[in-house]
Amino acid sequence: MLTYAVVLYYFSLYNSSKAAPLSASSNLVGAFAAAGASLRGTTSVGTTSCPRTRLEIIWACLATILAASWVSVHPNMPNPSDSAFKKTVRRMELMFWAIASPELIIYWAMRQWYGVKKMQREFPAVLCYEDEEPVSGPLTEEDFARRNCFKWTNTHGFFLQMGGFVLYQEGIAHQVLGWHTLLEYYSQGRINLCRITEQSINDHSKADGFGKGIALVQTLWFIIQCVARFSDERLVLTELELLTAALAVLSLIMYLLWWYKPFKAETPVSITLLEPNSWHPAEAPVTQNTQDQGILKAPKKTLSLPKLVRKVFISAPYAVGKRMLDRILDLVTEHGVRVPTGPGDPLDHRNARSTMKAPTFYSLSARSPLVDLKMMCACFSAAALFGAIHCVGWSEKIRFPSYAASLLWRISSAYITGSTPVWIFLVVFDYATRVSQPGTLLHRVYYVVWRGFYVTSFLTIPFYFMARVTLLFLSFLQLRNLPQGALDNVEWAHVIPFIH
Repeated sequence: MLTYAVVLYYFSLYNSSKAAPLSASSNLVGAFAAAGASLRGTTSVGTTSCPRTRLEIIWACLATILAASWVSVHPNMPNPSDSAFKKTVRRMELMFWAIASPELIIYWAMRQWYGVKKMQREFPAVLCYEDEEPVSGPLTEEDFARRNCFKWTNTHGFFLQMGGFVLYQEGIAHQVLGWHTLLEYYSQGRINLCRITEQSINDHSKADGFGKGIALVQTLWFIIQCVARFSDERLVLTELELLTAALAVLSLIMYLLWWYKPFKAETPVSITLLEPNSWHPAEAPVTQNTQDQGILKAPKKTLSLPKLVRKVFISAPYAVGKRMLDRILDLVTEHGVRVPTGPGDPLDHRNARSTMKAPTFYSLSARSPLVDLKMMCACFSAAALFGAIHCVGWSEKIRFPSYAASLLWRISSAYITGSTPVWIFLVVFDYATRVSQPGTLLHRVYYVVWRGFYVTSFLTIPFYFMARVTLLFLSFLQLRNLPQGALDNVEWAHVIPFIH
């Protein structure tokens, strides 16, 4: 993909060079060149020797957004029976959420990162004889001389959370292995993990460290150029570049959290269950709870209303609203599933129809209110960082086409930044309510304050997304009338062949 981008970029440079006048004496050629440059938007503003066009600005921003939303998001393993079209739609959905709400994607990545660290603490050393016979026990100096120690790495932890380990019995796939199921079978000596190395898992990834590094450098390069433009008095940073830089900064956080997670892996690793004649699941699947535990609750039957009226004005709006909130609930719930099927890890307790695929936003449960509090505060801090970057638009370096546009930008960026403390107070008092002694005065005070922040936070969410849409609209609106210096390029921007 980056190869095509570089080719298109140099092709645009070739066209720009063709439009330049060949000599000062060629008035006719110079007139046509000036007309072509005017159509591209390079003569109205800027007087440097290497101006850029509006198309180049849009192209650089779109390429960076693509890297921030498509490449940085590492999806979980798809169902083996999914078609190519369904996989593409799923990737497009993740791309949408990475652009519309990158802080929630960061929260998902953070949950998986905490899950990886939890696995490393809980996983015992897996010991193998030279003939790869599985054994367990404490390591001694003599053991190191005659045995090889298999280490559970970050890559193993991410691969398990994305549904990468499938349990086989007699050549038939039975279920995706969850963490607690894997530990139980391993402690019973019924699975052998010695051959599943980090390198073998990385072979399933569609991108290696070099590919991730290229996308990471491209994102960093864009941010460096934005900082250079903001620091130069002669240059002007456009609103679209500022918005893209904010997305790029959050994408860097995704990169770091998911650095060891295989990218777009679609083929799971098979683990054969030993002693097939005595195979039993770690725990029997729990019957799915029929009560909806989401934010919205199904309306009760109203006998006084006709059935048709009740269906049109109550059931239908409820279904539509719940459908729209499903994905947001998937991102913010503990396991990334809509309705929990019972206690424990959902990969260890799932019905037969969904045992071959991990949920889209699955992560191992931290099972710690304090860890949940830390992750939520970090997620909201990322949202505050996103808004704070847009507050750079208050500076004189960002010039707006009108006072109304400037005022809308300031209100929207301030609202995005200022609404996050309300959400942080919400989770803080929720944690205080959980850990306080029920029935005490302090517990009741915490609960009342939490309810107040709950209602306030619920009311801020629609305006939060409206502010995000307003910033996006203003970013493209400015391209119609760019200020002086917006099309002037950084002098060293074309030295290194990146997407500008």
